[in-house]
Amino acid sequence: MPSVAAVFVKPSRGTLLLAAVIAVQLLPIWLLTRFPSQDGPVHLALVHVMREYANPDAQVLRDYFTLSHFTLNREAVPNWFVYWVLADVLRFVSVPVAEKILLSAYVILLPLSCRYALGGVAPENRFLAVLALPFTFNFLLGMGFYNFSLSLVAFFVALGWWLRYLKEGDPLKFLPTAGFAALLVWVYFCHAVTLVALIVALGAASAWLAARDIWGGGSVARALRQRLLGLTLAALPALFLTVSYASGLGSRRAWLPLGDNLLGLATLTSLVSIDNRIHVLSSVLAFSLIGLAGWLLVRRFRTGGLGAADPLLAAAAALLILNLAAPQQLGIGGLITYRLSLFPYLVLILWLATFEHPPRRRLALQILGAGVALGMLAFLVPRWRDLDRRLDEGLMAARWIEPGSTLLSVPVSGTGENPDGSRLADRVLPFLHAGDFVAASKTVVSLDLFAAGTEAFPVRYRPERNPYRYLLDVERRLDFQYPRETGGRVDYVMVWWPDARRPRYDFWKGTLGRLERDFDRVYTSPSGMVRLYRRKG
Repeated sequence: MPSVAAVFVKPSRGTLLLAAVIAVQLLPIWLLTRFPSQDGPVHLALVHVMREYANPDAQVLRDYFTLSHFTLNREAVPNWFVYWVLADVLRFVSVPVAEKILLSAYVILLPLSCRYALGGVAPENRFLAVLALPFTFNFLLGMGFYNFSLSLVAFFVALGWWLRYLKEGDPLKFLPTAGFAALLVWVYFCHAVTLVALIVALGAASAWLAARDIWGGGSVARALRQRLLGLTLAALPALFLTVSYASGLGSRRAWLPLGDNLLGLATLTSLVSIDNRIHVLSSVLAFSLIGLAGWLLVRRFRTGGLGAADPLLAAAAALLILNLAAPQQLGIGGLITYRLSLFPYLVLILWLATFEHPPRRRLALQILGAGVALGMLAFLVPRWRDLDRRLDEGLMAARWIEPGSTLLSVPVSGTGENPDGSRLADRVLPFLHAGDFVAASKTVVSLDLFAAGTEAFPVRYRPERNPYRYLLDVERRLDFQYPRETGGRVDYVMVWWPDARRPRYDFWKGTLGRLERDFDRVYTSPSGMVRLYRRKG
């Protein structure tokens, strides 16, 4: 075993490469004013409400919102972890800085947690953590799904714990089982989809091990006790929370067409965000991993069949089946298959660690992981810089908005437009909730916080003033006046891209006509991309 001094003074080339790429991935987070994502501004606005709710000067927040976080109110909402970190742990810094710290922690911890899990398979193959680097800035992070993104870290940590302490050991040892149960609860409070994926993966791996033991002449009872009992006991608290939460999601379901799902899996579409050209890189990564896995699997068959280490292959196969069988929409939860499509590849990286890799293959895999990750940044950073510049221009309107007021943001174009009408972003709508950046820095009520209109987040609109109930008419068009009996009001309306050639909804133009009648225009950004209106009187 290398000495502690050797580990810190002379790290391996693989460790240096991993650290160098992580450092490059961190740079845009701190060099940009803000991280352009679709739902990110919503999370920041919710966190600002949570921080300021008890402030004597924040009566307007109490008039429109209620809080449900960290209380024993018969609820265990899975989208909890990120809000606790941003609202409480990082309370000593501003909300925008807290977001940067959170994203930085995610960028650092995702490959490191993969490295930790790899250590439970084969410590000599921890260099394979470089293959996790391209998964950092994935489509779900571009959507602003911060809880899900952090859940990938929790997924690797929990899987690494199982590989170390429960895969072969006594399942009834209290500390390993209790520790694993706590990790599963952490995964749940990051994201319920990740918890389901983790339990399916570990259930398949444990069943593989039990079948192997029975096939080898072992007792059925002993195999089930050793392989499945510990997992079952540890999973019970998290499963109870999941079932309790899922029972309130509703019955709405929608499936992604099988062909689209298979194509997305084969090309790792879930890595493509902001710029569709990333499809080339994601396809290269997917084809390389699938090709290498297939070749190694054939070699393993030829040299003696599937070995004891292949429960991870069973786990990857189970995750693949889960992805193909799962709905794209379940109740208020969406993009489920896009989330699930990441996990077969993440487990496949761990399975690759069950093989010996000669120097040339090690080098090729390191070049693949680092090259794809840096190539993705080459496409993402120019888009991020352009979006950040335009958000800076649009959010200059915030100086005209008085604290203690209400604000409705109207995104005529969620993607933004170039002069020729082309989109500023692919697959993601960075201007859809851009107005919520104002509510993340001022004591202002945002009336388009979709998350506060559901029961899946710690901040909720008061039912008697829920804008999703009162500001939409029977044809689902915006009405800029609350009914008088609600006591609600719309003080400001911020319109993004009012002259867009491709409006997000066809009725926006008529909506803007009604706006000009009832509100005064008080500000127009230099390029005309944002107009701010104030209620007359």
